[in-house]
Amino acid sequence: RDGFKALRVQRLLEPGFVLTVEPGVYFMDYALKKAKEDPELQGFFNWPRLKDFEAFGGIRLEDNVLVTEDGIENFTVAPRTVEEVEAVMRGEIADSVALVAWRDERQEQGQLEEEYA
Repeated sequence: RDGFKALRVQRLLEPGFVLTVEPGVYFMDYALKKAKEDPELQGFFNWPRLKDFEAFGGIRLEDNVLVTEDGIENFTVAPRTVEEVEAVMRGEIADSVALVAWRDERQEQGQLEEEYA
């Protein structure tokens, strides 16, 4: 189907399906060069800011999810917010068990976003 050729799952999802969701962003020289040379595309980019990411490569977040009747259940436990990532960098969170404990502590204090409650 037009616009869906890169998707790996092109079917209706049903409760009980388990799959991996892999959003990401990649800074590929050849693709950026092509976009910069295309008058229709070049205006969508902040070219000076992209220079900061030349050596970065990219990032992909992978979530393993179960499709339920009401949506999904996310099985992946990983830092998601700026506060969580900064806590990892400070050494306050060393693994997924510590992350869950960290979230529970903040939930008890009323400091946690509802998404993780």
